[in-house]
Amino acid sequence: NALTKSADKFRTEALSVFEKIVVKQVELWKIGWEVRRTINFDRTHISPIMLHRILPKSNPPMILLTGLGKLRYPIQMNTTNSTSTPGSSFSISRRIQFSEADPAGISFFANVYSWHHEAYEAFITDHLQIDYGKWFLSRDLAIPIRKSEAEYFGPFHPGRTARIDFQISKLGSSSFTAESKIYNEKSVLCSTVQTVHVFMDVKTGAKVDIPMEFRQLLSN
Repeated sequence: NALTKSADKFRTEALSVFEKIVVKQVELWKIGWEVRRTINFDRTHISPIMLHRILPKSNPPMILLTGLGKLRYPIQMNTTNSTSTPGSSFSISRRIQFSEADPAGISFFANVYSWHHEAYEAFITDHLQIDYGKWFLSRDLAIPIRKSEAEYFGPFHPGRTARIDFQISKLGSSSFTAESKIYNEKSVLCSTVQTVHVFMDVKTGAKVDIPMEFRQLLSN
């Protein structure tokens, strides 16, 4: 009848939308591990759709959707690790909190930026022995982030330890590039973060050359 045809049409259209959403999410996350996420549509009486399993061993990796039948989508994922570059290096370890990742290993994408900044702060104060207020709270000199990027290669599970290897990978006249490689408890690279910091005069807002005392420390 008309109601059945309307419901079938809606299911088909909804599934088409979910195909695009799922494919886009996986391309953005660049994940190759098992992940589960349920989408519930009680009001429309559509069975829940579960992103049930990622098969990283297939070539290309395939996603298996269960719920409204079984469909497979080939996904090309770039998991090439970043190349190490020389520079000042420093490492910290931290436990992944439950508020930062769920048992399936899904973590909010911005968390790696927080961990990167934790390592950055520790690098400045503990490794370079620069006073926190002099670097981060100066009324004359600011060091804002001009550019940032991150890549994701693996999951982060709560209760487990992550190691963050931090380094200054590039030093310019008025800016420097900071890079973190974040590993899980098995020393598997799970994420990289890169930020570009620029020295700026607080009063004028103009960039300035890196003070010599800081340049010498950053270049060691």
